[in-house]
This record gives sequence, structure tokens and C-alpha cells, in this order.
Amino acid sequence: MLLGALGTGLAYLLNYGIISAAGATIATTVGYVLPLVSVLAGFAVLGERLTWNEPVGAAIIVAGAALTQARPRTGRAGSRAAVAAASRA
Repeated sequence: MLLGALGTGLAYLLNYGIISAAGATIATTVGYVLPLVSVLAGFAVLGERLTWNEPVGAAIIVAGAALTQARPRTGRAGSRAAVAAASRA
């Protein structure tokens, strides 16, 4: 019980540390990447076999994490018009 409470408490504190230092988006990305790290550790440390769906899932996770970190483009004509319309309202 102590090990579970200590591990959960430490994870909780680390998560809030990440949120305060880097923001909620980065903290969420860390949560999405954890299964990828677990599969890679199982492959490297325990010698588990990988099937086709693990690399496909890893690619989806990495693509999703990259999309959440992408900065929106500025300077497009459509976005300038939307900003101008919003400022007039």
C-alpha cells in the first residue's frame, strides 16, 4: 500500500510540476507518450516481441503529439479578416 501511495503521490507531484513549468499541453503530451515508452522498454529490457500494430500505434501517438505542439500559422488572409472583423465588433 505504501508503494502504491508513494508512487501515485510522486507521479501527481511530478505532473503538476510539469504543468506549472511547461503548461498543460506538454503535460498531456507526456501522458500520451508513456505507453510508447512502456512498449519500447518491454521490447528492449524484457525481450518482448513487437507486432505490426505497436509501431503503427506509436506513429499515431507521435503524430498526435506533434500536432498538439504545432504553432498555428499567422499572416494568412483568412485569419487577418477574422481578426479585423472581431476587432470591429
